[in-house]
Amino acid sequence: MKRAFLFLAVVSLGLMVLPQGTVSFLDQAGREVRVPLPVERVVSLYGVATMYLYALGVQDRLVLGTFVGLKPGSPSWEALSAVDPDLSGKYRRGKPSLEEILAREPDLVLASSSIGRETAAELEAFGIPVMLLFAEDVPGIKETTAFLGRVFGVEERARRLISYLDRNVKRIAELVSARELPSPR
Repeated sequence: MKRAFLFLAVVSLGLMVLPQGTVSFLDQAGREVRVPLPVERVVSLYGVATMYLYALGVQDRLVLGTFVGLKPGSPSWEALSAVDPDLSGKYRRGKPSLEEILAREPDLVLASSSIGRETAAELEAFGIPVMLLFAEDVPGIKETTAFLGRVFGVEERARRLISYLDRNVKRIAELVSARELPSPR
């Protein structure tokens, strides 16, 4: 009975524990992805997801990433470098080549569900799991945060970030409503 309950609880979270320290997740594109745990080396080809790794406090596991709007020498570069002294070794402005990704020996690659399917197929041919994510709207942001929290074992931090987002979205809605302004688009 306990095993059946545990199985149902795990499946309801969108993941399934498999033998040999592997967990199966359904990514945001609805694909089953088998990930070896713990994930120690991650490549992020999705600039939005790269920043989520920092927000979740797992930037030490990032070995290569693309970053949205980040340029060496900028104030944001200096701020992020203070959090991650290894930033310059991880930073990639454009999409890295297949060879660059493979050279980093990732346990997992994160990519956009909108444009990452071809890359996923290429990397999966080498046995590298690729999670396709979608964080382009509020529901997608919340789902991505919760999802990555589970993958990296930082669920409580993910819940706090989602709660923070919910409070701010609610506050913005209240401000817009109080001024009887049209909803932002």
